[in-house]
Order: sequence, then structure tokens, then C-alpha cells
Amino acid sequence: SSERLSKIQQEIPRWIWDECLRVLRREDAITECFSEGYGSRYARPCDLERPMSLTVPFASRYDPRPDDFLPSSPTVDAVRALLEEAPQLYRPEGEEAMYYDPDGLEKYEWPSEYLESLFCALCDLITAHGVGDAGWRSIRWEVYDKYTECVKGISYQREERGYRWIDEAIHWLGGQYSTELKWTDISFARSSRAQASAGTRYNSMLPWLR
Repeated sequence: SSERLSKIQQEIPRWIWDECLRVLRREDAITECFSEGYGSRYARPCDLERPMSLTVPFASRYDPRPDDFLPSSPTVDAVRALLEEAPQLYRPEGEEAMYYDPDGLEKYEWPSEYLESLFCALCDLITAHGVGDAGWRSIRWEVYDKYTECVKGISYQREERGYRWIDEAIHWLGGQYSTELKWTDISFARSSRAQASAGTRYNSMLPWLR
């Protein structure tokens, strides 16, 4: 490994390093599988330096992960039971998970019925344990991890100005979003909260974060 990669690894949380590296390895596997004649793009340390350097500003979006899981309680157990039943959406090789809504449109999201139950359970947990480390601030990470596993999460995408890291599960870690539709603030509309009526109540119970 290069000195630059070693320095980057020291600057970001281990879980972000591991996940972003996994994403790049997966991209290589897909390229090798479907693009004959093209080798791996990220096989050498020097090839990893550019994308992994972009993880440093990307990592600043995240609060620290909790050191321990929440202890068992009726409301915590209810959320975890729902997460155990989370739909593992159909995921074609190299594509995001999807399901088809009643109109036959592709949706990259958990079904609204499941989200309704999950948001209700999260609201009950917040009522019982609050939004601090003993409640929402910790359980949100378990939801985030399950959503990343089942639906979508961190990816490295090419856009007009070049490549960048994005995380389509990060809204599960976010605090309260404005529900007003503004071009400058569309976090609520893009989040899972907008897909179930209980999502609005859940959103209103959260603290405003940076």
C-alpha cells in the first residue's frame, strides 16, 4: 500500500474505509464480468489513491458510531424484530435493489407498508428513550446498516464534474428535515420518511442536526 493510502486510512473511520474499498472492489468485479478486454480499474494502490482521497471530506458527514448496542427493552426489541424481517429487495447483479409498486413502476425502496410499521416502532422508541445516545442516536445506526444491506447505501458515481461518493442510506442517520418543498432543501422528499404517513411524525420527533 502507498504512503498516501496509509495516511487516508488514518484520517477516516475504519468502517467507511472498509465500505468504500468494498464498493470499488465490487466495481472491478462487475467490470471484469461484463466488459471483456477491460482490466481492473482499482487493482493497484496508485489506482485507489484518487477515489479513496475523496473519502476524507465524504466521511465528515457522519457522526461517530456508538461503541455499544442499546440494551434490550420492549421498544428496542420491537424495532429490531422489524429489522430482522426487512425485505431483501431483488438486486440484479451490478444494480440497485428494486420492487414494483402497484402501478408497475420500479422503486428502489422498502415497501410503504413495511416503512409504516418501522416508523411507528421508531416513534415508540423515541417516546420511551428519547433522541439521545440511549435512544434514537444509537438505534438509527442499526436501521442504517439494515437499509444498506437490503436496499442501497454508499456508491462511487460519475457525474458531470467527475466522480464522487454518495450515500443513499444516510437519511436514516439525519435529524429532522424541513417538510417544505424547496429546491434548496429536498432532503425530506428524497428520504424514506416521505414514503409512509408515519414518516412525517417520526421526522417531527427528531432533533435538528447540522
